[in-house]
Amino acid sequence: MSPILHIIGPTATGKTALALAIAKAINGELISADSRQVYRGMDIGSGKDIPPGAVWQTSDYRFGGQSVGYYQTEGTKIWGYDLVDPNADWSIAHFHSFSGGLIRHMDSRSVLPIIVGGAGLYHRVIWSPPQTLSIPQNPQLRHQYQSATVKDLQTVMAKAFPVKLADMNQSDRSNPRRLIRALEIGYYQKRHKEKPVSELKSDKPQSLWIGLDLPNEVLERQIKARVLNRLSTGFEVEFAKLKDLNVLISGSPAGTATGYRQWQSYIGGTISRDEAMAKWVTAEIQYAKRQKTWFKTNPDISWYAADTPNLRQLVVQKIKNWYSIVNG
Repeated sequence: MSPILHIIGPTATGKTALALAIAKAINGELISADSRQVYRGMDIGSGKDIPPGAVWQTSDYRFGGQSVGYYQTEGTKIWGYDLVDPNADWSIAHFHSFSGGLIRHMDSRSVLPIIVGGAGLYHRVIWSPPQTLSIPQNPQLRHQYQSATVKDLQTVMAKAFPVKLADMNQSDRSNPRRLIRALEIGYYQKRHKEKPVSELKSDKPQSLWIGLDLPNEVLERQIKARVLNRLSTGFEVEFAKLKDLNVLISGSPAGTATGYRQWQSYIGGTISRDEAMAKWVTAEIQYAKRQKTWFKTNPDISWYAADTPNLRQLVVQKIKNWYSIVNG
């Protein structure tokens, strides 16, 4: 497999802008590692950093029997946006299949894949895919727990699979989708008398990990400014369109996404507009903290302060040196 560059870090640290600069300098293309940016119509709220003037194009790469599109800006392609409708299923297994084929597609064109985004699990699955990817979703179980709180799900896990719950990191234990997936896997393995497994055997790619971070107080200011910017650039219009499509329902990807979930409560009259904004900011800050906790488990990340002077020049030079070595 071709070398792969990972750009990671908490939300609102400028990962996409850095990745675009790297791509222009080294003939790379971006793959978004985000579980919400795959959905069409969820542009502003999910934080798709689509540069002004970027053009949507259709490629010869096919996934799920259909041609996949990408945004092109100044000669650089951004993949992984607008893959499915807001009410469609999308999982880590889908991303693993999509990104794996796309990386091979890039390799055939001598292009460097740049995986960029804050979803740590999406980055990890590329080089360490779990065997549980093959375990199918259980619609009945998902429906049963779609409105359950994190505390409720943790209680169920503690009773049914205490060892598995103890093995989960704090980020996963606080994530309802991952708790439901853990229940799904646990019950499947119990029914089929399968032993828990960790990773698939695979050829791990040569990877370089670049991380961006900021002090917590600076990051919190950035996050608040980002939420306010989304509200001032059309989020409420976007939300209204999704609501008209009836995709903002409980348990749906759009209905549970940060920002959209809080705005649903405001539109429903249970909280005020200011409360919705505050809850949105708080949710983003909590997510950033979970991201930092997740990334601390990876010792291979080279960390940079996102406000470092000459950051792009420093990182591009590091990557050029690495890329020349791995390519012989």
